[in-house]
Amino acid sequence: MKWAESETLKLVELYGEFPCIWDISHRDYNDKNKRNAAYEYLIRAMSRENFGVSELKQKIKNLRCTYNQERMKIKKSQKSGSGSNQVYVPSLKWYYVMDTLLKFITRSTETQDNFEGTIQSEIAISENETEVSANAHDPQPSLVSINDSQEPQPVLHKILKIHSQRQFR
Repeated sequence: MKWAESETLKLVELYGEFPCIWDISHRDYNDKNKRNAAYEYLIRAMSRENFGVSELKQKIKNLRCTYNQERMKIKKSQKSGSGSNQVYVPSLKWYYVMDTLLKFITRSTETQDNFEGTIQSEIAISENETEVSANAHDPQPSLVSINDSQEPQPVLHKILKIHSQRQFR
């Protein structure tokens, strides 16, 4: 069943409130109980028929895939040498919310140049490594607390604050 864009936006915003399911550097990322509690909360909050954990995980996987495809379209349009008025702009309402979460999730890969014998580094979007803390000297902020008696605290504003602080460095 196709989702309305408003439903998808709601899911992405709620997804951002649970770094334990998208930020591998979060202290609760490896806590299966907290991750499952987050999934269950998202399922209840979305209140869709026939929408369980496996459907939620598939939806998140699809959203991340679409996000990565849109991000690559932006990068390709920027590299093409076209003017700033021809740079690709995603039309998905939820893209920029997802971007605040995932654009810091990067992985460095090294490639060997067959002709020169030099090593080059590339940056790719991945779930393997993340960089979230605003200041390297400060401990990583706790973005959300999940337990049986407490609902998540909104953290999207914290992510946006971290992002804005990075822009002025």
